[in-house]
Amino acid sequence: LSICIVFIGNLIHLLVGYYYNCTNNYDINWTLPQCVLVLRLIASVFDLYDGQRPYEQLSNDNKKVALKECPNFFEYFAHMLFPTSFLVGPHFNLKRYQDFVNGKFSEKPNSLNAALSRASLGLLYLIIYEILSLFVSDDYIMTDEFAQLNMFWKLILIGMWGRYTLYKYISCWLLTEGACILFGVTYNGKNDDGTIRWDGCQNVKISIFENTTEFNHYILSFNINTNHWVAQYIYKRLKFLNNRHISQLAALFYLAIW
Repeated sequence: LSICIVFIGNLIHLLVGYYYNCTNNYDINWTLPQCVLVLRLIASVFDLYDGQRPYEQLSNDNKKVALKECPNFFEYFAHMLFPTSFLVGPHFNLKRYQDFVNGKFSEKPNSLNAALSRASLGLLYLIIYEILSLFVSDDYIMTDEFAQLNMFWKLILIGMWGRYTLYKYISCWLLTEGACILFGVTYNGKNDDGTIRWDGCQNVKISIFENTTEFNHYILSFNINTNHWVAQYIYKRLKFLNNRHISQLAALFYLAIW
């Protein structure tokens, strides 16, 4: 019952916000961070529910984030409003936050270089976005001047526009990821060869994204945390339906609304 109340209540609240704040432009208002908050609120109640279930019944992903005890007021809101991620993400579960504040990442190495590297990459993508937007903007696509171009230039400009439009999201995610790395909340241990991993909250994989050859590569490389959230809390939760297509439809429907 609590899951239904939190899930439906937060979704209705977000949709009402969309309705009263929607314009024809890309708006930056309170609904933007609310998108991230909705994911965290819903995920937390699912994780609390999983924490009360028999451990052997949980999937490997759910075992990692299940909460055995309800967090206190301050812990709960500190996670929801974590300063480096509450505006545009990245999303991470309450369990990771608890591990972070309880010192489980205290043995992590210095994160400054890794943070600067990720933030610099974000700044580079932001610069590229601003430069390319001078040649073809959202408004220009709808003008008579663009309509009068021949098909060759239309395809070139639409291809450029469709690609660089995603860069504004990537730049924001990389900048906030750099801030999360600096805090240390993204620490993810080491590889077998001793390489330090800072990908605990990674939301974009640049190498895969820039070399995509199939649609699935976008799912694996773009907005990773949201894709994982939908898979874990929507798609896999509908396993009892025994119909993969219905589960996929429900996941896509939620994303379309969200």
